[in-house]
Amino acid sequence: MTMNKKFLTIFFLSSIIVFVSAYISFAQTPSEPDQGGALNFTPMNPIGDEQEKPPEESISDTFKGKKPLITVNTYVDKSKITVGDKLKYTIEVTADKNIDLELPGFAEFLGGFAITDYNKAEPKKSGSNIVYKLEYTLDVYLPETYAIPPARITYTLGKGNDKKQIFTAPIFVTVESVLQDEDNQLRDIKPVETPEVNINKKTMAIIIGCSALLIAIIIIAVIIFKRRKNYVAPPIPAHIIAFKALEEIKAKGLVEAGEIKEYYFLISNVLRHYIENRFDLMAPEWTTEEFLQELSKTTAIETKYQSILEDFLTHCDIVKFAKYNPSSDEINKIYLIAVDFIEQTKQADEPDEEEIDENDQYDEQEDE
Repeated sequence: MTMNKKFLTIFFLSSIIVFVSAYISFAQTPSEPDQGGALNFTPMNPIGDEQEKPPEESISDTFKGKKPLITVNTYVDKSKITVGDKLKYTIEVTADKNIDLELPGFAEFLGGFAITDYNKAEPKKSGSNIVYKLEYTLDVYLPETYAIPPARITYTLGKGNDKKQIFTAPIFVTVESVLQDEDNQLRDIKPVETPEVNINKKTMAIIIGCSALLIAIIIIAVIIFKRRKNYVAPPIPAHIIAFKALEEIKAKGLVEAGEIKEYYFLISNVLRHYIENRFDLMAPEWTTEEFLQELSKTTAIETKYQSILEDFLTHCDIVKFAKYNPSSDEINKIYLIAVDFIEQTKQADEPDEEEIDENDQYDEQEDE
């Protein structure tokens, strides 16, 4: 009886353990096990009838088994150079004619190299493709191994599509020094060597004579320069300026050309400027009426010359403004009146034109 109770107790406990183990194992087992042991959850689609979109096709899938729509090739003319050598870096892009490209642009430096020149070739057709070519001339100043960074090419596969990018592989260039290993080592400073100078007496005499001559030329040049700098030429007398102006008017041939009004205007203008320079009266800026009023108040011009001047200016105004046609005698007379007025009223102590020319020639001879 005791043995039966023990057997039943053991059997009962074993059944309970087996049942609990089976329950625990069932509760921990997922419904759909994944390869990594993690659970896969299928998200619910908010729109029941819409199916999940397939993943976007990659560029590699697009080009798989097809001719590439775009290829990029970069290269240099030399992989090893010395300091001071020029390096030519080329980017060549071959793309379908329907692809829009944005070629790379660099500033003044490219991966430690200085860009000294740039050339963009005209695009060339190659079948259904177009070939683009960029050439850069690079310069470098320090020995080292440099890496030209990848170039970025941006392109668009037709209108309305997103922009995509391709990066080239970097290019490594070794720059060596122009100096040999022995030249790079520091050396001791050599002592200063005084050059030997052997000059005989004849050569020394020539050097001293040339030096003395050079000093004399410099002194003479300085004296002449100071004389010219301090020299102030005397002003040209008013009557000489007026006589020259009258001769220039006569040489124009205005009377023969029928330009009588212009001729009278110039004659009266010469006389007005002569009065301004000779008597300090602002004749050119006044009308004839204003000038005659001021003339009556001054004693600079004698009364007999004032009346001549009044008749002269009045006659000129009639021709200039009243369209009066003077006769040939009147035209000749107006010129003679101007000459005579200047001759009679010039300063007595003023030198004539010939004397001034002679003095100028004398001064020039002295300067020479």
